[in-house]
Amino acid sequence: MPRDVKPQAGQQAAFDKHERIDVSIRGLAIFLAGLVVTVVVIHIAMWGMLKALEHRAAFPGSAGILPAKGGAAAPPYHGPVLQVTPTREMEEFRAREEQALNSYGWVNRTSGIVRIPIERAMELLLQRGLGTNLNAKSPLQHERVQRSQPGNPTQ
Repeated sequence: MPRDVKPQAGQQAAFDKHERIDVSIRGLAIFLAGLVVTVVVIHIAMWGMLKALEHRAAFPGSAGILPAKGGAAAPPYHGPVLQVTPTREMEEFRAREEQALNSYGWVNRTSGIVRIPIERAMELLLQRGLGTNLNAKSPLQHERVQRSQPGNPTQ
C-alpha cells in the first residue's frame, strides 16, 4: 500500500478517537502532595496514640484500664468464663428445672405466689375449665370502659 494514500472519510473518525490533551502535571503534583501530607499526619497520629497507650500501661496494676469514677480500678480481665463440664452442668440444670416443675414451693412469699407441680396444675385446669368467657375484656379494655362511664373521677 503506498504511503501517500489517505484514509477515507469513515476511517478518519476512527483515527481521531484519542485524547487531545495531556494530564495536568500541576493537578497530579497537588494530589500527590496532599496524599503524602495525609499519610504523614496519620502516621504521626498513630505514633502519638501508641505512646499514650504505652504510658498508660506503664502504671503498675492498671493493665491499661482507666479507673472508674469512684476511684477504684476495674478488675483485670482474664478472658471469657468457659464451661468446664458442659454435659454435667446441663444435667444439673435439667434436674433443677424438673424439681421446680414437680414440687410445691414459694415463688414470692410476700405476695403469696406459690408454685405447684405441673401435673396438679393440669388437673385443676381440667376441673375448673379454661375460662372460655368470650366477653372477657383485657385490662386495657376494662380501663377504657371505666373511663367512659359518667361520674368516674379518673376522667
